[in-house]
Amino acid sequence: MKLKYKVVNKNGNKIKGCINVDDINDLEIILINFGFKKIYIKEYKASRFRFIKNKMSDKQILIFIKKLIGFLKINASLSQALSLILESSNNKIIQRFIFNILINLNLGSNIVESIKASTLDNRIKINIVVLEMLEILDASGDMIGVLESILNYLSSKLDLENKFKLSTIYPKIVLTIGLVVFTVFMVFIVPSYKEMFVRDYITWIVYEGSGSPRLNKVARNIIFTYCPFSKEIRAKLRSNPLYKDILDRYDIRTSQKLHHMDNLYQKLQNSRYDIPNEIAIQRRFLES
Repeated sequence: MKLKYKVVNKNGNKIKGCINVDDINDLEIILINFGFKKIYIKEYKASRFRFIKNKMSDKQILIFIKKLIGFLKINASLSQALSLILESSNNKIIQRFIFNILINLNLGSNIVESIKASTLDNRIKINIVVLEMLEILDASGDMIGVLESILNYLSSKLDLENKFKLSTIYPKIVLTIGLVVFTVFMVFIVPSYKEMFVRDYITWIVYEGSGSPRLNKVARNIIFTYCPFSKEIRAKLRSNPLYKDILDRYDIRTSQKLHHMDNLYQKLQNSRYDIPNEIAIQRRFLES
């Protein structure tokens, strides 16, 4: 049967969990032998909606195995080593995990069976590779050797994960800096460019259009490229040397575009297609 238990030790610390036993009296005797002050035991009732599992991280398993190997190497028994680790642990999940192992060992299970039962009864999730490596204990019997193999595996895995995390720090920093620069550009620089363009455009229409140069050469070239004056105004400005170069370049570009448009017109007429209204509008614009 599956039972829920809660115990209180001499220091007032509470440990609770679940375990499968054949007889409730066996569990009660074991808990009494551990020297607990208060013992509460009742039948476990499964909840239909309980899906959450407690998880032991690889780092927590690594620390647990390191301590276990240390105690075993000074000739402590397995139960003594687990009891000492239990007393020094403040993590509720680890306490429950170790305590259930101790109970199962006292009920006659071996270490591998006790660890598996502890994880299943208390819904504790640990690295599946660790559980598979523990199976070697049943065949070899070399507990310290198997635990050291698990320790090496976990150390290598954690080192690799740390290297991967470090390798992603630089791209994250670059991305963060890029976002900051983009935000500054959009908040502070773009509005100032907008104001500058509006100011220069007003100067272009009011003063430059009447032949009174006010803009610098760069600003004049940019605005003239995208906001050219009409044919009549260009004719008036042609006598001013400041506008000669940009007007000549404008005439060359416009002639090239008109030549392309004439070719398109000719092809459409030869093919007996109607001239699209958009093409006619664009041609009139270039001629204006």
